[in-house]
Amino acid sequence: MTPVAHAGRLAAALLVLALAAPAAAQSSRYPPSPPDPDAEAEARSDFWDRAVSPGLDRFRELVDRARRLIESRSPEHLIAAEHLLVEATTLLPDRAEGHWLLGVDRELRHQWSGCAASYRRVWELEPGYTPRDGVRVLGSLGHALGVCLARAGDLAEAAQHLERLTRLDDARPEVLLRLGEVYMAMGRLADAIEVLERAHGLARSYDVEWARAVAYDRARRPADAARAAGDAIAADRHWQVASPGIPYAPAGDLYFYLGVATEAKGEPEKALLYFRAYVLAAPSSPWRPRAVEHLDALEELDLSERVTIEPATADLRGATAAVRAAQAAFGRCVQQSPGMLAYVRITQVAARPPARAGELRINPPTPGVRASVFAAFATPDQEVEEAVGCLEREAGRLHLPRPSGSDRWSTVTFPVIAR
Repeated sequence: MTPVAHAGRLAAALLVLALAAPAAAQSSRYPPSPPDPDAEAEARSDFWDRAVSPGLDRFRELVDRARRLIESRSPEHLIAAEHLLVEATTLLPDRAEGHWLLGVDRELRHQWSGCAASYRRVWELEPGYTPRDGVRVLGSLGHALGVCLARAGDLAEAAQHLERLTRLDDARPEVLLRLGEVYMAMGRLADAIEVLERAHGLARSYDVEWARAVAYDRARRPADAARAAGDAIAADRHWQVASPGIPYAPAGDLYFYLGVATEAKGEPEKALLYFRAYVLAAPSSPWRPRAVEHLDALEELDLSERVTIEPATADLRGATAAVRAAQAAFGRCVQQSPGMLAYVRITQVAARPPARAGELRINPPTPGVRASVFAAFATPDQEVEEAVGCLEREAGRLHLPRPSGSDRWSTVTFPVIAR
């Protein structure tokens, strides 16, 4: 090697040593961060998951896409999510997460047997599974399985799962509520009242209070039912009894709940309609005889007592007498439509003297007759239209007191239902 080349190599080596010295000093002054054991464990777990489950990446892709679709709650997105999750659970059938999301998707679409099957599979794979995604507001696996089983009609298994939760000290209000519903559906009224009272002690939510009112009504304990209904009305500011977050079990109980609720609110004509609907919807229910008792009492209702009038100074007594005299004619209009409840509204406006200079006047309502349908269960559209036309014709013949004195107008409203 020439002297020049040797000198060049020596200079390069010295330069490397010079550059390395500060780095060594720096590393000794600031030691590297200690390793994160959790991160290392997660990395090792992920490595072995990928080694054992070659389809894991595709599974995660499908699940993540499905979760985003489910979170939108759009009906079209829920259908698309189900297709993705069926593929995911076929790809890796032993992963609980895919079955859980498939259960949530089917529950949101009220596919009760399907969501029960998916949640049951999660229970078989991982009984202690705790969802972390938050896509189901009430995330307990046992609660979800109990809800779907009950609404699919598997009451005994639903009770078994919900009872297991209470034995595991998971006696939250929503669990006790669903267990109480199941007990009522099974005819176990004393057990239902016991767990619903426990739920009432934990939370004063509208759904718990309405379930208590229904349970006490079915137990023929009117004073307790009235108190529970009062609590329910106070808690249910948006009338969610008519559209609960989770459908009633069984579904026909919606009409029994509404019958109890409207009777408690002082709307007996609506209660009559709802109990009629319940008797038709639940022919084999253990609580059908109780609904028939309500019907027998409500059939005695004098609908003329439900006449209202505006303004309050108008002649209510005269209007009530006129409606009572025409009840038979109105009844003939709806006698073929027992599932229909209508309200007739008649507005009269009296002539007024010419306005004086500077006088401020408020325009009265538009005069006329209108019959509006509140509900019509199992009633064909044409039948509804014919009944409405008949009611409006008969209302046009009604001889109501004319507005007088300071009242320049009056509006009379009353219900009509087949008797």
